[in-house]
Order: sequence, then structure tokens, then C-alpha cells
Amino acid sequence: MTATSRKRTAVAGASLIALVGTVLAATPAITAAAAPAAVDTSPAAMLAPYYTDLDLTGDDQVTKADLAVLTEHLGATSASGDWATVSAADTDADGTITVADIAALSQRMIYDDGPFTLVEASTIDM
Repeated sequence: MTATSRKRTAVAGASLIALVGTVLAATPAITAAAAPAAVDTSPAAMLAPYYTDLDLTGDDQVTKADLAVLTEHLGATSASGDWATVSAADTDADGTITVADIAALSQRMIYDDGPFTLVEASTIDM
């Protein structure tokens, strides 16, 4: 080993020690008194807002039940007494529940084809 390579090794080692020391100094101490954060287990925590924003039934997801509610109010306008029930699903903001609003809501539904077991799945099933 030449003097130049020893010097490079020493400089690299000193740099590594300095870097580790900086990381350790910058890392905040973890206290035992810190309470664990609450975990949100609602369906909305698992779904993107696109699939939860137009929820009409209060279950934090757009489902067939939401579609049924909106279909019952087809033709409702902002002057209708029950407008507050379906106003969130007026996707085109024209003040009337139309077929276009029902179609827009149906695009946000998550379809469930039942349980999926990887062991029993063929290439076509996947």
C-alpha cells in the first residue's frame, strides 16, 4: 500500500466517522412517554378521495347504495326540499340531478367481485 492510498483511506475513514456522528447528532431522541398515533381503520383511509368524495350514505365510500339514493332523486333541483341529501353528487354543478350525474357517480364505485385467492387463480383469472 502506497503512502497516497493510505492517505486516501484515512481521509475516507475520517469522513465516514464525521458523517455518522452528524447523523447521530441530528436524530431526535425517542421518548418512552410518546403515545402511539391513532390508526384510522375507516374505509376512507384505504381509498383515494376520488372514491369517497361523492358518498351520500355516510359509509365513506361510493357504493350501490349511493347510486340508489341518487337515482331516487333524479330530476331534483336546488329548489327541492331534499336537495341537501344529494347536492354533493351534482358533479356538473348545474343545480339539477341528471343522468350525467348518475353516470359520474357510478364511475367512482369500487366493484367487488368477491374473495380472491391467489392459490386458486389461473393466469386468466388474474
